[in-house]
Amino acid sequence: MQLPALLRDRIEALLEGVAAQDLAASYTALSDRYRRLSGASLQIRDANEALAYTASRLPATYGACRSVYARLKEVWPDFHPRSLLDLGAGPGTATLAALDAWEQFDEMTQLEPNPYLRSLAAVLSGNGVRQDAKNLAGRGACSADLVTLSYVLNELPADEQDAALDAAWRDTAMALVLIEPGTPLGLEVILRARARLQELEAHIAAPCPQSERCPLQGTERWCHFSARIDRPSFHRRIKPDAVLGYEDEKFSYLVVTRRPVSRPDLRIIGHPRGSKLVDLELCRAQGDAVNLRLSKRDPLYKAARKAEWGDGLSQGALSAGGITDTASD
Repeated sequence: MQLPALLRDRIEALLEGVAAQDLAASYTALSDRYRRLSGASLQIRDANEALAYTASRLPATYGACRSVYARLKEVWPDFHPRSLLDLGAGPGTATLAALDAWEQFDEMTQLEPNPYLRSLAAVLSGNGVRQDAKNLAGRGACSADLVTLSYVLNELPADEQDAALDAAWRDTAMALVLIEPGTPLGLEVILRARARLQELEAHIAAPCPQSERCPLQGTERWCHFSARIDRPSFHRRIKPDAVLGYEDEKFSYLVVTRRPVSRPDLRIIGHPRGSKLVDLELCRAQGDAVNLRLSKRDPLYKAARKAEWGDGLSQGALSAGGITDTASD
């Protein structure tokens, strides 16, 4: 996946005239602070830090957002949102990815309290986006077809997460998207939100093929996915350790909707492995997680070789042929 050319050009224009060493120093300071501190201490403190954050993190988080929107379109192909509410918008990443996925909205609103990130979002998103600086839970109603909370909840204290979720769901006319880092902590935030939203009668659309307790909860594994995005030149300049031409962003996510959608029977929850034998890690509609093995003799072998981490599959398609169930918890 690549960033759209227009978005790359806009970021490059913002970086013009800013010394590379200054951006690198801001990136280092920001990274150190993220590792050491939490909560309000993580706030972007000046314009250079906002630029450094955007250049270093936007490509990867854009890839995660775009991947999740693709999953939403798979389970709800007739979903054509006309309004968007991007909560905790940062530099506008989720908005930009939504514009790439659906091309046009009649109304777009970004809520971002940090003035430096809000300023960048205004430039990157272009005209036609309304901005607001109010907090996530204490704002007035603002209904939208598509509401996003991308990399937001994990930075809120636990006692504020429910209020933010309640407000987000209140404003959701059709679909709500949550994205968090693909870490055990990120999944914990997602599972907590999942339970809360089910209490509010939200319908799970993705990634879960079932609505019961996550089968990986309480195990050493955790449900997460990966998006690979090509590194733009500005990304390589600001991150000296970025030696590869791409970056893999690990993320956990949840999509819930106001009405039920048609979910796949199975979801691939790990990289397909093997050549002579293909092993697939799957979450199933039955409420469990299993490993399934396909041999070259199986008629679905070639399709399995092309399958990707995060894909949804049909139970009927996998019920034929020589498949060995090597169930695991």
